[in-house]
Amino acid sequence: MPDATLSSKHQLVIPAAVRKQLGLKPGDQLDVQVEGDQAVIRKAPQSYVQSLEKVTSSLWKGYGQELRGDRDQWDQER
Repeated sequence: MPDATLSSKHQLVIPAAVRKQLGLKPGDQLDVQVEGDQAVIRKAPQSYVQSLEKVTSSLWKGYGQELRGDRDQWDQER
């Protein structure tokens, strides 16, 4: 991967190859996190809500039907 140099104003230019690979455009937001002794830079999602929905969608798949079934069973037992 190409190297980048921090300027005297603490600015970092992301190499063109990396910008192209990530599809970065001027004005895009980046997520910067520290993991151990590394700085990890990721393209920030347009919407964090949509990103969370993608991550959790498989966890909740079919949950509505399961919940209705549990409620129906509970109603029958009462």
